[in-house]
Amino acid sequence: MYLRPPYLGKKPDEHLFIRSASSIGSATGGAIVEGLGWRWLYMIQLPLCVITLFMVYFFVPANSEMPTGKTAKSLSDFSKAFDFKGAFVLILVLALWMFISGTAGNILAWTSPFVLLASALLPCMVYLLVRVELGAVQPILPPLLAKFPYRNIVINAFFFSMINYIVMYNATFFFQSVLVESPSLASTRLVIPSIAFTLVSAISGAAIARSGTPKPTLWLSQILLCGGAACLAPMPSLLPTLYAPGILYSFCLALPILGVGMMAPSALLFLLGMSNSDNHATMNSGFIMMRSLGGITATSISTTIVQNVFHQIMRRHMVSPEAREVCIPTAKDDSPSASKMYADAEIANYQNKVEY
Repeated sequence: MYLRPPYLGKKPDEHLFIRSASSIGSATGGAIVEGLGWRWLYMIQLPLCVITLFMVYFFVPANSEMPTGKTAKSLSDFSKAFDFKGAFVLILVLALWMFISGTAGNILAWTSPFVLLASALLPCMVYLLVRVELGAVQPILPPLLAKFPYRNIVINAFFFSMINYIVMYNATFFFQSVLVESPSLASTRLVIPSIAFTLVSAISGAAIARSGTPKPTLWLSQILLCGGAACLAPMPSLLPTLYAPGILYSFCLALPILGVGMMAPSALLFLLGMSNSDNHATMNSGFIMMRSLGGITATSISTTIVQNVFHQIMRRHMVSPEAREVCIPTAKDDSPSASKMYADAEIANYQNKVEY
């Protein structure tokens, strides 16, 4: 499959800027949390959002790249043609999915009536969404996405986004809990993987533009993902016992991220190259939606696994509040040697839990 010229040279630049911003966020996020607190991590985004809104309103052309023979619609015409039913049902589907993945087995038990009700409603709403979109004049999610090979590409977007977020989420947790590092130091270990993602996305886009096909980069990304998974497997149990330098951790994290970074532009360009230009906006939005769902699902799964595993391991160490009142004062020792001993014991204890 060879791409037509309009798709070449634009998406690589977009990925370069997006991942560059991600690299800056990875480098500064931990320092902001450690120096200013979690609240400022969100408050500092408000002025950035205002600047973005200003630039979008004043600098993005309203009628750029309209398909041949078509003109921009007025707001009234747009409201008549817009798929409001499909958008509403899609919101319900996404809300149910996020509720199940974010609460089941974590905040609520799997046997909770709310979880069971949401699990029963989800397939019904998915079926309703398919029926609504099949009858829509301009569906918000084109039915073409459910056909081969488009279906494979969007599912691929879901899973490679899951891989990316699982690695990033659990790596930060590993550095802070197992190696007992500060948030700023833990976040700096993600700078190299983020930069690697940025560079490989730009290189992949340039390679696709030169060759005219994303097939080679898609194949190579699979190899990098498999090699990265092999490097990540021994990292939690082997590297801490060898007192490996921090750069080795970053290298282990960079390999799977390289695979994800190469796959992202390749899969998107492959999807756009196979579809008609009239469907590019909805195809792109569907692709991005699946990537976002992958990130949300990865975070939810990681949180659920970590909390349940830690709860099961720590269950045998739990004591009653009365026993805790007696044990803590008698075991307390504020001497420097005791503090170091407690810190070493804590690191060893966390390492044993991760190995488990």
